[in-house]
Amino acid sequence: MEENTLAVFMADNGGIDSKIKPRGDGSDNGPFLGGKACLTEGGIRLPLIVRWKGKIKEVQWVDIPIDYTDIHLTILEGAGYDSKTIAQTNSLDRERIKPLITDCENVQNSYPKKTCY
Repeated sequence: MEENTLAVFMADNGGIDSKIKPRGDGSDNGPFLGGKACLTEGGIRLPLIVRWKGKIKEVQWVDIPIDYTDIHLTILEGAGYDSKTIAQTNSLDRERIKPLITDCENVQNSYPKKTCY
């Protein structure tokens, strides 16, 4: 099972900022400003961990921002579906993150720059 599994771990977008809670009992997402329901970094920046043994390198850090909806097409592709056709057929405005995580040196020029460290 380990050889055939694409695992995606993702947090939701921060705790509820104490400044917008009526009683002020929310979270502190420092050093980032804001939290859940805010468009500042504390509300939109969150961890994403992807593991796909044999498909992506271990222990790499990618600094390209993505949206959680971009993961959908990569999961479909990992399951053997033609994600490009599905995106076009269903008018999905999403990007695949597979090139981002499998070609972090950006040999295929899928992104504007090298993506990982």
